[in-house]
Amino acid sequence: MYRLRHIVLRNVRRYTFRFEVPSSSKQVEEDIRKILKSRSAVDALDYVKMIGEVNHSLIQNRSINAVVYYLVKQDKYDLAESLIESSKITRDTKTYNILIEYWFEKNCPDRANHLMTQMLCDNVRPDASTLTIAFSGYMRLGMLDNVLRLINEMYDEYNIQPSDIDEFVTFANVLIRELCKQ
Repeated sequence: MYRLRHIVLRNVRRYTFRFEVPSSSKQVEEDIRKILKSRSAVDALDYVKMIGEVNHSLIQNRSINAVVYYLVKQDKYDLAESLIESSKITRDTKTYNILIEYWFEKNCPDRANHLMTQMLCDNVRPDASTLTIAFSGYMRLGMLDNVLRLINEMYDEYNIQPSDIDEFVTFANVLIRELCKQ
């Protein structure tokens, strides 16, 4: 039996409980979901690391991405990065999208650009969500040149049609308004 620390937010007291090693990656995902419902991303991180030590094959990208998402929402980017590195799972589009969105929210487009470049170097193709995150971030920061560059690269570089992006019409309208102001 292994022990896992868990925080009960209502009582703000700590207790431990025993658990058996999960038999499938689906069970790991369910366990992570339960831990994250308590808004305790650090406990989910501990759980993932512990399961990884016992049976690495039970940890899937989807589980890692859920924990990474909650860690960055709690402004614990360094913990998210250490989880990604220690889990030995290759970053996928969803992982990059979470990290890119974090840096746009922190008004650090250079870091977001770096991640987008790293994404391409790792042979991970951006999807419509990636471009939507970038469009939104650049628009919010008033970086219209970057938006126009992405629109030009959208099909040629990434093979993404404007119709693939639900919010593209909205972004196009905002872009036109911003360009008319200049």
